[in-house]
Amino acid sequence: MQSHTLPFRYLQAVLLSLVLGLSAETAVALEQGSLKECQRYRDLQQQYTEKRRRGGSKSQMRRWHQQRNHYSRLYSRHNCRIHRRYLD
Repeated sequence: MQSHTLPFRYLQAVLLSLVLGLSAETAVALEQGSLKECQRYRDLQQQYTEKRRRGGSKSQMRRWHQQRNHYSRLYSRHNCRIHRRYLD
């Protein structure tokens, strides 16, 4: 009976690693942004950075900082670093 247990556990381990590997690749593929999306995120980051440099009220500065951080997170989440050599 033990001779059947070892191959079954081995098969389980192989199948589990395949399933986990495929799901990780799929998740990365879904999160990768297009060049156009990444350019938009970069442009919006720069827009809010420029607004903050020109100055404003405390509430405006805080809101612009939050928006800039939002687009920075989107840039990271969509793995836009792969497009950075093509971005302005």
